[in-house]
Amino acid sequence: MPAQAALQEFQQRFVRAVRAADQPAADFSALLAELEAVDALVGELPASRQEQARFFVGVRKAEMHMRAGDLLQAAEIGLEVRASAREARVYTGSYRAILLVILWQCIAAELFDDLLAEESDFFAEGGEMERAPEYLEPAVQLMRCQLRFRQVSEVLALRDLRDLADRMIRERGKEDPWRIKCLGELAWYYIERKDLARAEIYLNDLPADRGRYPRALIALRRGDYARALEEGQALSKEDELYLHLVGEALFYAGELAPALQAYGDFEKAARTDLDRALALRGQGDCYLGLFRESGEQALLAKADDACARGLLLARGSLHAQVERCGLLTLRGKIAGAAGQNVDANRFYRQALASLDAARTATATDLFGGALFTADYMDCVLGAARTEQDPRAALADLEVGKARAMLDWMGGSEAELSARREDLRDSVRRLSIATDLNQLNRDRLQLERARRPVARSPVPALDGKGIAALLAKSPDHLFLSYWLGGEGCLLVWGRGAKGEGGRLWLGDREEALEHLAAARRAVAVPGSDAWPALDAAAEFFLPEELHAELIAAERLVFCPDDLLSSLPFEALRIEGKSIGREQPLERAPSLTIWALLRERQPVGKDLLVVDSVQSSPELEEALGLQPLAFSAREAELTQRAYGDVQRLTGEAASLPGLENALRDKQLDLLHISAHAVQSSIVPTATLLLLADGATSLASLAELSCEGALVVLSSCSSALGVAQEGEGSLGILLWPFATGARAVVASIWNVNQQATADLMGQFHHFRAAGADPAEAMRRARETLAAAANYAHPHYWAGFPVFAASK
Repeated sequence: MPAQAALQEFQQRFVRAVRAADQPAADFSALLAELEAVDALVGELPASRQEQARFFVGVRKAEMHMRAGDLLQAAEIGLEVRASAREARVYTGSYRAILLVILWQCIAAELFDDLLAEESDFFAEGGEMERAPEYLEPAVQLMRCQLRFRQVSEVLALRDLRDLADRMIRERGKEDPWRIKCLGELAWYYIERKDLARAEIYLNDLPADRGRYPRALIALRRGDYARALEEGQALSKEDELYLHLVGEALFYAGELAPALQAYGDFEKAARTDLDRALALRGQGDCYLGLFRESGEQALLAKADDACARGLLLARGSLHAQVERCGLLTLRGKIAGAAGQNVDANRFYRQALASLDAARTATATDLFGGALFTADYMDCVLGAARTEQDPRAALADLEVGKARAMLDWMGGSEAELSARREDLRDSVRRLSIATDLNQLNRDRLQLERARRPVARSPVPALDGKGIAALLAKSPDHLFLSYWLGGEGCLLVWGRGAKGEGGRLWLGDREEALEHLAAARRAVAVPGSDAWPALDAAAEFFLPEELHAELIAAERLVFCPDDLLSSLPFEALRIEGKSIGREQPLERAPSLTIWALLRERQPVGKDLLVVDSVQSSPELEEALGLQPLAFSAREAELTQRAYGDVQRLTGEAASLPGLENALRDKQLDLLHISAHAVQSSIVPTATLLLLADGATSLASLAELSCEGALVVLSSCSSALGVAQEGEGSLGILLWPFATGARAVVASIWNVNQQATADLMGQFHHFRAAGADPAEAMRRARETLAAAANYAHPHYWAGFPVFAASK
C-alpha cells in the first residue's frame, strides 16, 4: 500500500476507534483489537510520521485498558510508550497531557511523584501544558499542584487546589470527577500530616462510595473499629489497602500474631516502597508487642530488622519523612527494651530531626493544624528519658513543645485580611450550628476561606540556650512536663550551674486520672477539693522535688498540651498552695518564656473592654449568662490606675477594638467578655465581642506589642490540644502579636469572684508588683475571705511569663 494511502487509512480507523470509545457501552476489547490492527499499519506510513503514530496509538491503548478496568496493563503500556516517545523526541503536545493523566490514574502515588519530577518543563509557565485538551485542563492543573507540592511551594499548591475545587463546583457541579479527585487530594494531604479533622471536611463532601480507605484509616486512628470495619469491607479483598486495614485493625485490637500475618501479606502485595515501609513498620510493632508478652529476645532482633529494612524504603516525600520518624521512634523503643540507652537516644534524636524537617516544610494557618502523632510524642519522651544531662533533656522537650506558637511568634507572611470577612462569617455560623448537613457545609466554607501561609519558625532552645537561661534566672525553678503514650516525665532546672534533675512520674493513664480528678475538684465550689488536689500534687510535684520548690523564689511551669489545664496554682506542698506562697508563672515552653521575657513595654496607655453587648441569639444558643459583673470589674481596674479608656456595649466589637488599638501604645489591655469552647471551630476557644464570635484568625492582625494582656473570660487560656503543636486558642493571639505577658483562665470562672480577683490584681500591680507577684497577692487576699476560700474562685487565672 502506498505510504499516503496507508496514512489516510490509519487516520480514519484511528479516529473512528477513539470516537467509538466515548460511546455508551463501548466494547473496549473490540476497540483494543482494532487499535492493534491500526498499529500494524504504522510500518507502512511515511518514515517521518511513524514514531508519532506509534505514540498516539500507544496512548490510546493505555487509555482503553484503563477504561476497561485493567489499570496494571494500562500503566505498563503507558510507561513503555512514554519511554519510547521521549527517546524518539515525539513526547509533545496534547497526547503528552493525555498520557500523564492516564498514568496518574493507573500507577501508585509514590511512583507518579517520581515521574512528575521529570515533567517540570511541561508545567512551566508558557510550556506545553497550554496545549492540553480542554476537557483535561482540570486534571493537568491538579498535576501542576502536585508538582508544586514537591518542588516549589506548598502554600501555592494548597491555594490552587482549593481554588480549583471551587471552580469545578461552579462550572461543572458537585459530581464532577475532577472536583472529586481534587477533594481526595486535599483529604490525603491532611491525612498524611495527621490532621484528621480537616481531612474529614473534604471526605464528607465526597460521594459515599468514594474515599472508603481514608475514612477507614481515620476511624482506626480514632479507635472507632466498627466504622473502620464498615468502610473497609467495601474494599476489594484483593486490594493491598484492604490488607493494610486488616493489619491495623488487628494490631489495635491486640491480636498481634494475626496482625503480623496481615502485615506480611500487605508487604508482598504493596506496589510502592512507602507501602512496603508501612508494612514493615507494622511488623516491627507486632514483634515488639510479642516481646513484651513473652520476653523472648529473638523477637526484639526481628522487630529491629523490620524497622531497619523499612527505613531503607521510606525516603523522598513528606509522608515518607513522617513514616521515618515512626520507624526511628520504634527502633528507639526496641533499643530501650533491650537496655541499650545510648542507641535508643541516637534513634530518638534522628526521629526528631526527621519530623522537625517535615514540620517546617508544612504549611499552616492561624487555625492551626496537627502534624505530630503519638510517635512524635513518644519520640520526644524517649529522647528526654535517655539523656544523661538534665539540661539536654530540657532541650529535647523544647524541640517538641508548642511548635505552632513558636512558628507564629517568629512572624509570618500571612494574608489574612483578604479573607477576613469570610472567616468571621463562617466562625459565627459554626458557633451556633445545629443541623448536621448545614454544619458540614459551613465547615467546608470555612476551609475555602482558610489560606495556608509561609512561616518563619523560631528555633527551640538547645542545650547551650537552656544553660544560658538558667544562668540568667538563678532564682527561678523551671519545671517542664511531657505526657507521651508511655507515661509522664518531669524535667527541672535552676541556677547558674544548671542544677536540675529528671523524674519519671508514672504511666499516662494515671497522669490523666489525676488531671481529671483535679479539674473536677476545682469545678464545683461547694466540694472538698483538697483530697484530689493533694493527690495530684503528690503525683506531679513528688516529695523528691519539695526542697527545690520551697527554696526557689519563683516557679515557672511548662506543662505540655494536655497538662496545660492542670491547676498547678492550687496544688499544695506541706499544706500550702504554691500559687499563694510564691510568684508562679507559666509558659507553653521555655523558649516562649525566654522570648516573652525579652519584650519591653512600649507605652503607658490602658484599655479595658467590658460589658460587651453581643447577639441575644448567640448568647441563647451558647447558654451564656449576662455579664453582670463586667462593669464592676472595669470600674475596679479604673480605680486602681486612674486614667483608663473603656470600650463598652455595642462599641466593644472587633472593628471597635481595632480602632482603639490603632493609635495606642499599650501598657495594659484588659478584656472582660465571654469566651466559649467550640468543638466544631478549629481553634476551639472563641471570644464573644459585640459583633459576634471572634476566632484567633480574626484577632491575629490586632497588635499587642509590649502590653500586658488580661483575658478575663472563661477558659481563655485553653484551646485544642494539638499533640506537640500547643493548645491552639485565643492565647496564641497576644503571644504572636507582641504581648510581654498574659493573664488568662483555665476553667469556667465565677463572674463575681473574677471581678474581685481582678480588682485586687490591678491594685497590687498599680502599687508596683510585677504581674506574677500581683496575682499571688490577689489569690492570697481572696482565699482569706470565707466566701472565696475554695480554689475555684482564686486559682483559675495563671500568669504567663511575667518576671519583669
